[in-house]
Amino acid sequence: MKKTDIGGVVDIIRDNYTLAKPCLVDGCPDAHTVWLKIQGQSFCIDGYQDTKDEADWMCKMLAKALTTFLLENSESIPRRQIKLKH
Repeated sequence: MKKTDIGGVVDIIRDNYTLAKPCLVDGCPDAHTVWLKIQGQSFCIDGYQDTKDEADWMCKMLAKALTTFLLENSESIPRRQIKLKH
């Protein structure tokens, strides 16, 4: 995979598998949580972020980490199991 293609994979993973959700926190009106969502399951990641911008950044970093994991382990994962929806 070319380096320029990796950004597209990160975007696909960020858009389809992460979510920044608003949450209620006293004294922090723009608080958001970051979620990893895979099919019918969702997992909250690391408490809350003070702002939506911080949560969006965390979503992008999570997507980059997942992309790196997939690329580093692509030899051991059968191709038919890797499906990214667009």
